[in-house]
Amino acid sequence: MAARLQRTFTYSKYDHVGIAVRAFDDIYLYDSVYNGGVQLTNWKDFKYHEYYKDYARIAYRKLEVKDSTIKQQIQENLFKFVTEHTGKKYELSLKKLLRRNSTVPATGQNNGVNPPGNAAGNSQEGFFCSELVAAAYKSVGLLNPFVASTRYLPVSFSQKKGLKLLRDARLSNEFSLVLKDTRRFVIE
Repeated sequence: MAARLQRTFTYSKYDHVGIAVRAFDDIYLYDSVYNGGVQLTNWKDFKYHEYYKDYARIAYRKLEVKDSTIKQQIQENLFKFVTEHTGKKYELSLKKLLRRNSTVPATGQNNGVNPPGNAAGNSQEGFFCSELVAAAYKSVGLLNPFVASTRYLPVSFSQKKGLKLLRDARLSNEFSLVLKDTRRFVIE
C-alpha cells in the first residue's frame, strides 16, 4: 500500500532504489529495506530467496565514468562507504523528508571525492533507500554535498528525472529485468 502511494505521489513506476555492486567476481545489491536495514545481498541469494517478488518491476542503470582514474577512486570510496554503513537500520521520518540541506557539513574534497565523515551522512543511525543511494553517491563525489540526501526519492534516479552527476559521470538509460524462469532474468 505504501509503495503504491509513493508511486502515485511521485508519478513514478518506482518505489525503491539500490545500487548493484560488482565485487569478488559476483554481483551484490546494496540497499536499505524496512525489515532489514542497510544490507548487501548477493544477487544469487536475491534470486534464490525470490526477493524480487517484492517488486512490481526491476530496472537498472549503469554508472558510466569516462576517466579510468576517477572510476577507480569512485570504486574504492564506494567500497569504504558500503563497509561503513552496512548493518545500519532503516530510518524514515517526516523530519528527514523535509530536510533541505546536508546536516553534516562538507569538510573538503579529495580529488572531487568526499572523504568519509562529511556530507555523505556518516554520523547517521539509519537510512531509507534513496537516501542511502544519494549518500553513497555524495561520498564518492557524484552529487552536490550540500543538498540533503533525504531530498532524493527513488524517482530521482529514474531516467525520466535526468539526474545530473558530477565528475563527468552519468547514468545509462534504464533497462528492465524480466524473470523468464526461476533461474534467469533477461534484459528488455
